[in-house]
Amino acid sequence: MPTDVIAEARELALSSRFVKVRSGKLEVWVYLGPREDHLLVAAGHPKETGKAAEEPVYCSCEAFQLRFISEERSLACKHVHALRLVLRGLATHIEVELKDPGQLAEIINEVIDIGRSVTLRKVLSGLVNDSPS
Repeated sequence: MPTDVIAEARELALSSRFVKVRSGKLEVWVYLGPREDHLLVAAGHPKETGKAAEEPVYCSCEAFQLRFISEERSLACKHVHALRLVLRGLATHIEVELKDPGQLAEIINEVIDIGRSVTLRKVLSGLVNDSPS
């Protein structure tokens, strides 16, 4: 893995821009980027030992898509590498539990269709506004 990707991944992981969004048993990760958001999916390794419980397997960013199409799967994008650090507890993240699965679908659609989730930002804004002073 190129050194600059490692450095960028560390920087992203420490930015506290990763949000774990759940609704029931459904779960996705969103990287809230300064210009664009990205969806990430992590899969579990329940029977494997010596690995993190989850490992990122997908990112909606262009770099991941291009590497996947060209079969350079070992060269994951900086978001996947950053999420690995988050999943290993080396960086913080935000967790959101949604009661309405339709809201999760809306967040996913917004990231895919317009590159940003206004809905997720509203949910996060509500969390900040609801916290005790």
